Amino acid sequence: MGLIELLDYACAVLQEAGYPNPWAWSPRVIIHRLDVHNRITAQRRLIDMHVSLLAARGDQKHVERFAEAQKRIAEPEKATPTDTRAVSAEIKPASRRQVEEMQAALAAAGWSM
Repeated sequence: MGLIELLDYACAVLQEAGYPNPWAWSPRVIIHRLDVHNRITAQRRLIDMHVSLLAARGDQKHVERFAEAQKRIAEPEKATPTDTRAVSAEIKPASRRQVEEMQAALAAAGWSM
């Protein structure tokens, strides 16, 4: 398989997975995202296989425990207003002077915001 065929296959898989216009990316990014997509898909298949094996054994407690563990992994923790991890008192907004200095440094490096 040549490079064009490989990129065509990768873009088809990524578009089917829901990525918008993978042809706009560089070949390195296309191949990297295909690799990541394949790893995620393989992990999902393993989880599905474990669920199927647990369900086939008929042990309801194990199936429920496994499902609860997967729900905890899949759902992010919700921050509460009193949660100190959500907002840290040490993080302060940048002053106007700091922002202007940062923009000047980026402009000097050839970057624009």
